[in-house]
Amino acid sequence: ATRNGKQMVEVTVADTGRGIEPNRLEIVFDRFYQEEGALRRTTGGTGLGLAICRHYVNGWGGEIWAESTGKDQGSQFHFTVPIVQGSKEEKRVKVKSK
Repeated sequence: ATRNGKQMVEVTVADTGRGIEPNRLEIVFDRFYQEEGALRRTTGGTGLGLAICRHYVNGWGGEIWAESTGKDQGSQFHFTVPIVQGSKEEKRVKVKSK
């Protein structure tokens, strides 16, 4: 995770797995989408994980996207969320409630 100049935190999760074809980078966030061959894998899935992630990240005012150069090249998933500064009053209340 890194802080970028726009008062956002950017988180990157990378793998060295199957990769994603460039023309499918946007649709992997669609509900129930599963990459070809998913039914042949030993682990299951519903195709909802990335759709749920997109829903939350967008709701928090951030962005989410994927990058991959293609099959068997791994993938990188990135998302940003705003950095929220609490007021002094909020900090005082949190300390008292501990």
